[in-house]
Amino acid sequence: MRSVILALPVALIAAFGAPALAKPPADPWRTEGLLKLEALVPARVGRLFKNAVLDVKNPSEYCVDRTRSSTHGLDGPEEPAKPPTKPAKVGLYRGAAWRADRVNVFGLDKQLEDTWAGEVVIVYGESRPNLFSKLTYAGPCPAAYARVDPAQLRQDMTSDECGFDIGHSAQSRLAQLPYLEGKAAFRVELWELERIDGKPRRLILKNPFDRPLDALAFRWHFERSGGKPSPKYVAAKLVLPPGGRQVLELPATITVDESKRGRFELEGFELEGLLGETTFSVSVWFPD
Repeated sequence: MRSVILALPVALIAAFGAPALAKPPADPWRTEGLLKLEALVPARVGRLFKNAVLDVKNPSEYCVDRTRSSTHGLDGPEEPAKPPTKPAKVGLYRGAAWRADRVNVFGLDKQLEDTWAGEVVIVYGESRPNLFSKLTYAGPCPAAYARVDPAQLRQDMTSDECGFDIGHSAQSRLAQLPYLEGKAAFRVELWELERIDGKPRRLILKNPFDRPLDALAFRWHFERSGGKPSPKYVAAKLVLPPGGRQVLELPATITVDESKRGRFELEGFELEGLLGETTFSVSVWFPD
C-alpha cells in the first residue's frame, strides 16, 4: 500500500510535468549587474550634496521675504516673475535634505547616507515642477539672516534658489524650479584618478550603466590660478561601452600669457547630456 502511495506523485509528475519553480522578481534598477538608464521612471546622475542652513550652493532653507524676484540664475531669458496666485506667508521655509547636482531630492532621506555626500549617484524618480510646493513653513525669518559679499562668487557657485542673495528667495522664483520625487538611489563608481609617483596622471572613467555613454559631453575644467575665479573648458571624446572603461591622460596647465592670471590649472571635469530619460549633470573637482 505504501509503495502505491509513493508512486502516485511520480505518476502525476510523469503525466503533467514538474511544477514550475517561481522565478525571482526582476530587479527594476539593474540588468546583468549594470544600472538601467531606461528604468520604470526617469533618472538623474550627478554628485550628491547634503543641504545645510545658509550654504552658498546647497541651502536647506530659505527666507521668503518678497513675492517678486529676478530670474537671474535660472535657465532661459530674464524676465519679471509673475506674482503668485496665492501669495505665501513671509517667513522661513525648510526644504530638502539632499540634492543631486543642483536639483533638490525628496523622498529618499532614509536611503541616502552621509558617507555618500560628494559622490556620484543615480537617482531614479520623477522631475516635478514647483519646488515651493514642497517647502514647509517654519516661522518668521531670523532677525539677522546672514547674506554674504558676492564679490568673488560666480553664478555657478550659488544655488538656483537664491542666486547671489544667499539664504533669501521668493515664492515666484522657487515656484519656477523643479525637484525630484525620488524612488531609489545608488552610488555610482564613475571615475578614479591613477597616480604615478604620488601625483595624479590619468583619469579612469567607468561606465556602470547598460547603455554606452559616448554621446555625452565630456570636458576638462580649468580655473584661473590668480585673481578673480574664471573657468576654461576643453572637450574630450568619450568611448564608453556598457560596463567599459576609458583612460584619459590629464592635460597640462593652460597658459594664455606669462602672468599668474594667464595660467589656468586643471581642477576637474564635467559630464553632461541626456540619454533617453536619464539626465547627466556631473561636475567633479579633483581632491588636492
